[in-house]
Amino acid sequence: IVALARPGKGVDSSSVRSFGIDIMIALDVSPSMRGEDFEPKNRLHVAKEAVKSFIAMRPNDRIGVVVVSGDAYLQSPLTADHDMLAYLVDEIDFDSVSEDGTAIGDALALCASRLDQPNSKGKMILLLTDGVNNRGIIDPKTAADACAGMDVRIYAVGIGREGPVPYPVSNGISIFKRMMNNQFDEKAILELTDATGGMFYRAQSSGVLWENIKEIDKLEKSEFSVTSYHEFFDRFEAWLFAAAALLMLEILLR
Repeated sequence: IVALARPGKGVDSSSVRSFGIDIMIALDVSPSMRGEDFEPKNRLHVAKEAVKSFIAMRPNDRIGVVVVSGDAYLQSPLTADHDMLAYLVDEIDFDSVSEDGTAIGDALALCASRLDQPNSKGKMILLLTDGVNNRGIIDPKTAADACAGMDVRIYAVGIGREGPVPYPVSNGISIFKRMMNNQFDEKAILELTDATGGMFYRAQSSGVLWENIKEIDKLEKSEFSVTSYHEFFDRFEAWLFAAAALLMLEILLR
């Protein structure tokens, strides 16, 4: 009866020492990310898939996420729990930030503030955007200079292509697509990456080859402790063995 009741220990944890770098991801969720030049997927969907594949390739790093449109908000602080992080990335949508626009400078500043950790050595920001900085309080170049002073490198991925791009438009009754001209300020983004020793890439197809940015592995690793929490552990085995032993004893005595 006790064994069938499934006794167990509710919560347990284990700590493992790991070596990795600290990475903050800034993901653009502005309305321009609705562009469907990756038909039938929009830019945000492709960017989210790219972020999740990047997280899967960095098992030993602490990673956090910031979402940016007209303002920047923290979606997740630095964490080594990549399963939880992938879930949070799935939850990101266009309504994650209510303000329209693209505040790249504010996003970089927020990411840098989360990377200001004691004993943190290798630090980088991965910026995924399709637009031009047009909102926010902090100028992107000022934010990049601050990152350079903190030894934080900026790597940027430009999502989508320039020129006419189909965008979904609603007239209140149905949704149709309209071709709209898309602009990307590649020169401004290059200034940010160059100022910090990072790199810039363009993603004009649905695949982003993270193998190309092997420079990340050259960053100095930091040692940190990763604590894993386990919700439940069965403890019925001893009671089951005791019941079996008593049953055998009863048979022998009989």
